[in-house]
Amino acid sequence: MNLKEFCKQKGTNINKVAEQTGIPATTLYTISSGKTPVGNMGVSMFIKVASALGCTTDELYEVLLNDEMQTTSELTPEQSELVDIMRSITPQGQHQLLMFARGVAASYPKNNQVSEASA
Repeated sequence: MNLKEFCKQKGTNINKVAEQTGIPATTLYTISSGKTPVGNMGVSMFIKVASALGCTTDELYEVLLNDEMQTTSELTPEQSELVDIMRSITPQGQHQLLMFARGVAASYPKNNQVSEASA
């Protein structure tokens, strides 16, 4: 279930959640469509959206992560292990792991090409 469907289940819609949270509706729609990975949502955004939907951050995370997993191509064993680790630790641990992963992603982008001049 994506964010749009979860909003409907909770008796609201993305536009109302946007108004309640101050998060642009376009941002919420890109999350709902899968164009923005769940991992790119900040903690404060998770808290605001969960509050607007009347659910816990854990419930929101599970809904969005499950949707992302269904729309993502097959995971490598290493990616599956990371998902399992995220599911097995506390929300505080998940936040710390996410912050670390973002730092690694910034330092080692997948599409990074080193030019000969800088090599």
